Amino acid sequence: MVNKKKSRKTMIPSLKKSGPELSEFLTQISAGIAGTGLAVLLSVICKQACGRALLSASSLFNTGLGFGLVWLSWAVSKLRATIVSISKNAGKLGLKEEEMIQKLDKRIRDIYFGSAALLVVAVLSIA
Repeated sequence: MVNKKKSRKTMIPSLKKSGPELSEFLTQISAGIAGTGLAVLLSVICKQACGRALLSASSLFNTGLGFGLVWLSWAVSKLRATIVSISKNAGKLGLKEEEMIQKLDKRIRDIYFGSAALLVVAVLSIA
């Protein structure tokens, strides 16, 4: 608990310092995740359009995986936008540090939720 409070005090200044690099890194991760999700979705669509595969459990799970990856990419992109907003406009917006930390925590929880949903889809497709 003490360590968490101590790290929260240094979170906003470190985000301000690493804003451009972290933003670029999160953009690349988001693009990679979205690209993978779109590739999975297009693969399912092409198989269905060519008539090579009937609508099966495998194609449904692959569709869920594709949408889950796009959803996770969207969550990472929202985190990036929040970090950019904090690093650029922290003093201008008049937001308190606690409000900024709450916004970051919400975005990180969105990423955790999307990751958990993808994990469930992956486990169900294997089982």
